[in-house]
Amino acid sequence: MVRQWPAEYLCAMFNLMGKVAEAKERMETVRQGLGDIVISESEMDGAVIVTLTAARQILSITLGPSFHEKFSPEEQGSLLTEAVNNALMKAEARGKAEVQKVVEEFMPSLPGMDMGKIMDMLG
Repeated sequence: MVRQWPAEYLCAMFNLMGKVAEAKERMETVRQGLGDIVISESEMDGAVIVTLTAARQILSITLGPSFHEKFSPEEQGSLLTEAVNNALMKAEARGKAEVQKVVEEFMPSLPGMDMGKIMDMLG
């Protein structure tokens, strides 16, 4: 036996499919836009400045005058590593925040829905 669905169910289903397509398109636009968001991280009062995009593309690493004067080679390595890692964490957080905006726009908060898991799947 073939079940026939009432017209309002079919309309609702097509409307939902349209929303999914719209959300996917919007998500792609956001992901592309992450390359336009610039983030800077400074360590030790400007001894190291890392500039990157929210898409995690490093644009520059600037070493201030105090970098070579005040820090040993071991400290320099640690300082660079810390600056880059902190900048990458900021970029990741900003990217997730931008994606979260789209998710919240298209998906209502439903009881029991774990948005963290959904964000991990999307990101």
